Amino acid sequence: MRKIITVLSVLMIGTSALAAPFNLNAKDPQDRVLAVFYLSRTKNPVYVERFCRILLNDKSEKVRKAAAEGLGYYGNNTEAFNCLIKAFKKENAEDVRKAILISLFSFPDRRAGDLFCQVLKGSYSDDLKVAAIKGLAKYDVCSKELEKVLKEGNSSEVRAALFALSFRKDNVKEVSKYLNATDPQIRYLALSYYLTHRPSKAVLKKIESNLDTETDPKVKAKALEVVLTYDKNPDKDMFLSAISDEDIKRRLALRLPFVKNKTVSSELLKPFLRDNDTVVLTSALTYIGNSGNRKYCSLVKDFLFSSDESVRSAALWAEGKLSCPEGVRYLLGIISDFNNDDSLRLQAAKMLLMFDKSVLKKNLPAIKKVYSNEILDDVKDSLYKVIVKAEG
Repeated sequence: MRKIITVLSVLMIGTSALAAPFNLNAKDPQDRVLAVFYLSRTKNPVYVERFCRILLNDKSEKVRKAAAEGLGYYGNNTEAFNCLIKAFKKENAEDVRKAILISLFSFPDRRAGDLFCQVLKGSYSDDLKVAAIKGLAKYDVCSKELEKVLKEGNSSEVRAALFALSFRKDNVKEVSKYLNATDPQIRYLALSYYLTHRPSKAVLKKIESNLDTETDPKVKAKALEVVLTYDKNPDKDMFLSAISDEDIKRRLALRLPFVKNKTVSSELLKPFLRDNDTVVLTSALTYIGNSGNRKYCSLVKDFLFSSDESVRSAALWAEGKLSCPEGVRYLLGIISDFNNDDSLRLQAAKMLLMFDKSVLKKNLPAIKKVYSNEILDDVKDSLYKVIVKAEG
């Protein structure tokens, strides 16, 4: 316990002056573990060779495991990568081998993918296979083996395979059967796969029909995200009924900024915009800004004068991102009203820079008028930049 407290104290004080007390050659294995733990976090490449020697030769399994984990902090270092590959072939301890595989996640070398595939094909433990499957998320190899995992149905391996496939290009029909798995985590991972792989009409219909019986809020919110992403005309009653649950609405709201469909019905967005939770509201405004869809401009203007600063900022940002035709006029109104807080007026002036040049040019006389009447230097400087952009 005293050693742990000492390490934490050292980490709070700093790094460069305190590297000396950590001895990689200490007699006590725990001291060597702590030394590797600390020195690896400095990411100083000078330690790679030492960590490699420890991984290959130290008698303590705990110390070798620490060295394997430490080398994972050197994701672009060829020496570290080669050492991990070499050590995996030599190592017999399960925990160390698993640490090696996990550290290899950090390296963009195709040979790591080949090793992950070799482990999945071989007679290794479930733990090692799960680690290898997760590592395959970065490599489009071992497709047949991953499909075999889904067919055989080992729960821990299935979870890992669904996770990995979500990041790969493989289109695997076998995934759809897991939409009805008894394990909610597996259902969630299957839905996550369909966020990166367009579902067929039949699969999308299955996802929507499952909403009636789904009881897990996390899974239900993920299903709604898939529906928003791919169904251009979802059942509004079904959707609005689902998000009447505040927990589900909030979970889905946090994902709205990442929804790829940029034409979600305004009717489906309004419940989020009417919510009293500022997180839900700002997430919806962020989606609107990211969409680039000017049909949403009418939804944004009501929030430009919100008493909540985060909501107001999100609305101002969305106006600028969309280059709403009336947005320049709204923002100029905020800037020219000296009764408004100066920070709000400055923020509005900065947001004007986000508008398209063509929109600014149409409003150039009004911008120049506000500029000439401005008394605050910071606001005036921002307006000047807007004028320069408009005149181009």
